[in-house]
This record gives sequence, structure tokens and C-alpha cells, in this order.
Amino acid sequence: MEQSFIAYIEKSVKNNWDMNALTDYKGATLQYKDVARKIEKLHIIFEASGIQKGDKIAVCGRNSSHWGVTFLATLTYGAVIVPILHEFKADNVHNIVNHSEAKLLFVGDQIWENLNENAMPLLEGII
Repeated sequence: MEQSFIAYIEKSVKNNWDMNALTDYKGATLQYKDVARKIEKLHIIFEASGIQKGDKIAVCGRNSSHWGVTFLATLTYGAVIVPILHEFKADNVHNIVNHSEAKLLFVGDQIWENLNENAMPLLEGII
């Protein structure tokens, strides 16, 4: 029997509800139930923002549990994730966001300091 990737995620969350799922280096640990709740909150944000299935959502930040949750939330919502390396220069990030036609951008604080929101006119929101 063939299952979809999203079905595997759902099954994994249900079967491991009280177990650890994601941990930041020298940081907090999220259990599967925490991940599920954060995914649901992001789905609410996506819906309220008018994000449709197939829309692009960019994420640019250092590897973290938040990045992982955003990745899973985007995929399970039906949107397309556009991962951007945090080492890229601001102009490269602007170009990738614009070329991908991303509607939302999730970005880390350190990266955001160097970006110019006016250089990404198609974005409907930055988190």
C-alpha cells in the first residue's frame, strides 16, 4: 500500500505524540505534540494571509527546530517551500524570493538585518 508523504507525517505525529521530535543544539526540545500544535498555528496564519495550495513560502534562517516546523507546516498545508541558505548575500536572497514568487518569507533576525523589504515587492508578509 502506497502512502503520501503527508500521511507519513500525520502517522508519525499520532504514534509518537509524547516523544521528542526536534531539538535545537544547546536549546529547547519540541515533542511531536508541540510540533503538531505549531504546525496548526502556522496553518491558521497561512489561511488568514490568503495563502492557497501551490503558493510559495520562502524560509531563510539557520537550521533550527523552527525552520523544521515551518518546512513541515508549509508542505502539509499544500504550499511550496522555498528554502534559502542563510549564508547568501542580501541581493541573492532578494532575487530568490522575487524569482520564486514567494508570498511569505520566514527569516531569522540576523539575516533580516541585511534585507530590504522594498526589494521584494511580491511578498505579502514577512515573519
